[in-house]
Amino acid sequence: MLSIALDEQKEDDEAVEVAGFKVLIDNDLASNLTSVDIDYSNKWYSKGFTVESNISSSC
Repeated sequence: MLSIALDEQKEDDEAVEVAGFKVLIDNDLASNLTSVDIDYSNKWYSKGFTVESNISSSC
């Protein structure tokens, strides 16, 4: 499961800029990601960010 957090960049993070936002991704995780979608919902029954990803398997 992936999550979003406000954090400072660490030595082992990969930094990418998307739509003017700096996104930090742990290098171990980044090597297995094929895509990540971050969305925000403002519906009365579902407010907040969602994260969906495709993580490749090394099997």
